[in-house]
Amino acid sequence: NHLVINSVNMDTGLKFQAHGHKAIQEMKDANDQICLEHGLTIPEAPANVRYTTAEKSLLEKGKSSWKDEIREVVDQARGRTGDFKSFSELLNENGVDVKLRGKTITYTHLNVNKKVRASKLGSDYEKETI
Repeated sequence: NHLVINSVNMDTGLKFQAHGHKAIQEMKDANDQICLEHGLTIPEAPANVRYTTAEKSLLEKGKSSWKDEIREVVDQARGRTGDFKSFSELLNENGVDVKLRGKTITYTHLNVNKKVRASKLGSDYEKETI
């Protein structure tokens, strides 16, 4: 579900204030409760590998996407390197550039010049997992 919040209260005209994550977590909990009451499931953890609808369509046709090529290179490099520098160098040798910005990793497929954040590939490709 996507939760949409009107930032201004229609009765008071005051702006909605959500300090910290408490208010947002309370909304998520209420949403989860509504889902359970209607027999819907709630994902327990993020997917290890995430596929877009377009990627799923390609997989059904027996084809792979440029994101799958990045996943494959990362999977191979992860098992063969012990630190981020050597991991990054091995990816680059195999056509994938990697940029680390804080908690975020961005991969670039050098042959098609397309970028994707690790979170869009799945939790297996994020900084904490690498």
